[in-house]
Amino acid sequence: MQCPVCDALNREHNDECEAEASATLKQRAELIGWNRGAIPAKDQLEQEVLRSRKRQAHIAFELHQHQTAQHPIEQVAKAAAR
Repeated sequence: MQCPVCDALNREHNDECEAEASATLKQRAELIGWNRGAIPAKDQLEQEVLRSRKRQAHIAFELHQHQTAQHPIEQVAKAAAR
């Protein structure tokens, strides 16, 4: 059975990865001149990428803290598998 907290944190991390990817694709589209009117300003896209990366790091930290506290046996098994 999966832990609901781990699942929620993983889903949130995936959502942030998608947000970063979307902003990065819009930046690239702007560079080659596609849909100029539909793309947000470069600064706004850079801020979105930065915000998303910071949030991803925070989520990864929260997930690690949760797993260390709530799933210590699984952490030992993961370390042994490396």
